[in-house]
Amino acid sequence: MKKLVEEFDEKHLKNVISVKSHKDVKQQISRDNDQCSDLPDTPDLLSPSTQFPVNYNTLVTVSCQTGTVLQGDDVITCRQGRHFLFGTQPTCIPKKCSGLPSDMTDLVTSTSFPVEYSSVVTVSCDPHLGYELRGDQTITCEDGTIYSFVEKPRCNAPDMCTELPANRELETDTTFPVRQGEEIVVRCKTGYTFTSGDRALTCETDDQYTFQDSLPVCSIDTCTGLPDIFSLKTETEFPANYGEKVRISCLSGYTLTGDDIITCTQGRNYVIVNTPHCALDECTDLPELPNIETAATFPVILGTVVTLRCPPGHDLLGDSEITCVKEKKYNIVNQPSCRVHTCTGPPFINNLYTNSTFPVVYGTPVTVSCDLPNLELLGSPVVSCLTGTSYSFLSLPRCVDKSKFLRNVDQSIIHHELDYTE
Repeated sequence: MKKLVEEFDEKHLKNVISVKSHKDVKQQISRDNDQCSDLPDTPDLLSPSTQFPVNYNTLVTVSCQTGTVLQGDDVITCRQGRHFLFGTQPTCIPKKCSGLPSDMTDLVTSTSFPVEYSSVVTVSCDPHLGYELRGDQTITCEDGTIYSFVEKPRCNAPDMCTELPANRELETDTTFPVRQGEEIVVRCKTGYTFTSGDRALTCETDDQYTFQDSLPVCSIDTCTGLPDIFSLKTETEFPANYGEKVRISCLSGYTLTGDDIITCTQGRNYVIVNTPHCALDECTDLPELPNIETAATFPVILGTVVTLRCPPGHDLLGDSEITCVKEKKYNIVNQPSCRVHTCTGPPFINNLYTNSTFPVVYGTPVTVSCDLPNLELLGSPVVSCLTGTSYSFLSLPRCVDKSKFLRNVDQSIIHHELDYTE
């Protein structure tokens, strides 16, 4: 009975899972078929880059019509129809102007603020001050205190001057506006030099001036050449105008440090941050060549030929001379190197013997002895490898017959004793 119940439960569970799975699949298929036909019903909301309909879960970027500002999410997710998923609902808030432009404080208007985007505002000058309106009588609201117009409206007092003559190179310490008959003194701006005309001008009316001879003329300052820095060069053609940037470098054989671009002021004067300097190209040492030596004294200038050598016990291979090109760089054809000398065997001395294994390199000490028991070693027991079978030593090692050696020693003692007795 228990077995039948277990089989029933297992079969029932499979059917439940199967039904649930079919339901999920149908739900997913239904979502895959869902589409959004258009944006949410929000006034002034746009999506210029989107072509509807779009599929379920598609991300749509939104913006607002001209004259409105987007608040909320700028990306929303399609669900169905005109329903979208978002964090903060996107809305389009109309732009408004809260008052006249901040740089037009002399203007007045009968308009009540705020006004909507693109509203046309009529402006005028305060009639009690006697000023006259110049420029546009109407301005169009953009946003805040920003307006659009063709000619900026301004209030001019009759018979007054509000600015200098149309000459960008002139400036003055006078505060505008000035009244008719008032004199102002002008000068040339930095980078310009006064060449002709009157420095004193008299206001007539509506930015018109009178003068004794002619309007002042300012000529731009120029640079006639590079600053006086040794070995400096440029491809710029002179004269160069004030403010012109000049790229500089050094003559061949020199390296530039400091600014490579300088700004012309006048004559041979420039705006410089880090003073340019042309350092002579030179080699301060040999290149990285193991064991290579030279008698040359560093630094050496560009083009110097440096003779190479190896330490004692070495042969020089490759170039024996190299030419300085630039800091530690040389003109090398065959890479120089030092090959150490080796000794291939013991010294060629009769009956001399050693336990050393050959070859050995230059300078290696080799202990020698005699190869027969009846021989005695005279001279240095240790010799130093030079090359081949050549060695250096304090005293020439040699093997002599012990009996002869002892006889000679005895005779020497006897002679010494006889000499002493006498």
